[in-house]
Amino acid sequence: MKKLILCEGRNDTTFFNALIKELYIKDANIYDMSTSAKLPKILHIQHIKIKSFLEKTSPYKIFIKSEAGKHKVTKVFSTIMMYCIQNKELERTILMLDLDCD
Repeated sequence: MKKLILCEGRNDTTFFNALIKELYIKDANIYDMSTSAKLPKILHIQHIKIKSFLEKTSPYKIFIKSEAGKHKVTKVFSTIMMYCIQNKELERTILMLDLDCD
């Protein structure tokens, strides 16, 4: 079963990268908005990335999407919530984090 982690803090990606490295997790993918903030149609692109992660053909079991300090994780969550609930590939728990309160 797959796990989707949505976070919005600036340092959350750093934390998750360290955690993945420490636990030797090979099947995780991190999508950080700070590295793609200049791309056009960013909302459409992030939905495509989440949907492609949820497909059976995706090699990843964990997908971490960071808003990189932008307080938009609730908007992202609300727009994809129904799709995630209906998707049988996704484990029931959807975790939303803001580890550094930024």
